[in-house]
Amino acid sequence: MEFQLPGFDNAKLEELEKFILTAENPFLSTDVKSVWTSVPDVPSINRRVRQIILRSIEDCRRLNEPRIILVKGEAGLGKTHILSWLRQQSQERWNNNKEHFYFALVPTLRGITNPYLHLLKEIANSLGNPARKAPGQEYTPLEEMLSDIVDNLLMFLYEEYKKES
Repeated sequence: MEFQLPGFDNAKLEELEKFILTAENPFLSTDVKSVWTSVPDVPSINRRVRQIILRSIEDCRRLNEPRIILVKGEAGLGKTHILSWLRQQSQERWNNNKEHFYFALVPTLRGITNPYLHLLKEIANSLGNPARKAPGQEYTPLEEMLSDIVDNLLMFLYEEYKKES
């Protein structure tokens, strides 16, 4: 049984199919190898996922609660592209004030016997890796995080000292 689309000429459909199968794939060069490099963006691709991530980050900011977002999926679905977009967004939107957005990339968990330990190690490695600094960024995310912790601790100790004086 041959498939027929109403109102379409099968010869034209066969011609279109042949063209599609023999044409050069325009998306081959858009394969994203690393989230640390900027890539061209098409906002309509994975729009729903982007909205969920942005909403989660806004909830985190509003509630002042830290969050971890896990992006997982089959190869080729655009995870690295979304993460590259998210990294760019973090630099443009959130790291220009006292709020901080830390970005850690954890490679595959396949074959790992203790995924939680692996996850923690990879997050620490990613945050402390000097190669992971954004262009123009002086410190690694881990150095920034530790600096914030020390600043907050010193401020707390100073306030306690003032109360006792």
